[in-house]
Amino acid sequence: MRGEGNGALARAEAETSADAVCARLPGFYKLSVPERLDLLARMYRWGPDELGAVRANGSLSTESANQMIENALGIFSLPLGVGLNLSVNGRDYLVPMVIEEPSVVAAVSFAAKIVRESGGFAAEAEPGLMIGQVQVTRYGDPVRAAKAIAAHEEQILALANSFHPAMQRREEARARSRCARSPLPRDRPANPSWWFICSSIPRRRWEQT
Repeated sequence: MRGEGNGALARAEAETSADAVCARLPGFYKLSVPERLDLLARMYRWGPDELGAVRANGSLSTESANQMIENALGIFSLPLGVGLNLSVNGRDYLVPMVIEEPSVVAAVSFAAKIVRESGGFAAEAEPGLMIGQVQVTRYGDPVRAAKAIAAHEEQILALANSFHPAMQRREEARARSRCARSPLPRDRPANPSWWFICSSIPRRRWEQT
């Protein structure tokens, strides 16, 4: 078995480019755990800190866990593996997987290998959108109020952006707003209340859509 492991290591290293991650690592499962870690460390150029974090058993301390959640008692550990063969939009990925169930990592790697042979996955994502809600009440006719907000949109957004100069420098400030209204439930007081919703989206991403 040791000889098979060395042979698998040689094949895996032959598939690995110095400048890119290669998810197609035949024989990876035959390597020992230290050999797998060493191979990934060279591929991703991990330093001692990164490699030590992966190698550590229960790397989260009890003290840290106690700061993260309430009523902490200890640490619960699960196996950490890696899914192979994944190609998305022409780029290879190795997928960390934390799971206790046998065969799942192997099934992911096998399915990814089948798709890889047909060109890999093609994926796209919608641009990031953050929504902030501002409730406006007791301003009379909600239609007139919505028009007033729309007429002063630039001033409102400029004021909002002024509180986040760092986001402006990264071109991730508010880009547009819209208004929507929703009356209070019937059992509430007769005085109407309306939600005016300001939608924000990173300006750089908005211009690309």
